[in-house]
Amino acid sequence: YVYKGTVNLPPCNSWSMSYSSGARNPITTLSGSGSWYMPGFLNNLQAPCNSSPQFSNKPIAVICQGQSFCFNHGAIDPDGDSLSYSFYAPKTTSMTNTVNYIWPYSASNFLNSTPPITIDPVTGDICMTPTTNLVTVTGVKVEEWREINGVPVLVGTVYRDMQLKVDFCNNQIPTLSGMDTLLTSTYSATDTTYWMEMCLGPTVQFHI
Repeated sequence: YVYKGTVNLPPCNSWSMSYSSGARNPITTLSGSGSWYMPGFLNNLQAPCNSSPQFSNKPIAVICQGQSFCFNHGAIDPDGDSLSYSFYAPKTTSMTNTVNYIWPYSASNFLNSTPPITIDPVTGDICMTPTTNLVTVTGVKVEEWREINGVPVLVGTVYRDMQLKVDFCNNQIPTLSGMDTLLTSTYSATDTTYWMEMCLGPTVQFHI
């Protein structure tokens, strides 16, 4: 279900919005699951016209034990604002109440992984190689920055409450090369380019 409404907000540098529910799924890494609380913040004083980032990937994943896995949020900001990513402890009933992780788990160490879990603050990629079957949860805070009069200004913050399940898989995930700009249509471990910077207009072609 989608619930919609229109609210006229006068200019303010820190509007706070939230939604909560008492039905968090059972989580292996938590002491009691309980409620969940989803906050959001908006600065319409310095950025009166602003759209929040849109996420094309749902904040849930099933991961294979012993296999490398990277999650990308698929975020697009309609205004072209810069996004930064960081972990946070998921909320339960308010901004100050968070889930209780069972030691040694935490928001940034939410499952057993070798090598340790990483998050890229620029792309939001979360990478891990889980070693234990479990159901876990973490939170990702996405901050929206805009340059106003030459100064980076925080114009909005959204939060993602992410649930992940690690299970044993009989299959192996495929191995992908980087971008093959020569278009050879052949897998090569030497194709290690995974990003490029482009200007609007030109066309780029590559194989993966």
